[in-house]
Amino acid sequence: MAGITIEQARAAKEKLRAILSTHDAVNGIGITSGDNGYAVAVNLRRPLAANEQIPGEMDGVRVETHMVGNVRKLE
Repeated sequence: MAGITIEQARAAKEKLRAILSTHDAVNGIGITSGDNGYAVAVNLRRPLAANEQIPGEMDGVRVETHMVGNVRKLE
């Protein structure tokens, strides 16, 4: 896999985690892989309002957003 390395994705993930730590729509941040190496995945519990934004890139690493809803423990 060429392109963005796992180390670059990890660094971008940590920066993004600090930026989004208080964002109430975000319920998870991880790393995913694709055609150009790795990317950061941001899981959302609800759609973003018109005045809310998640960066599409962090330090050259693509940021993907996924609507996953609320995450809860399986019983």
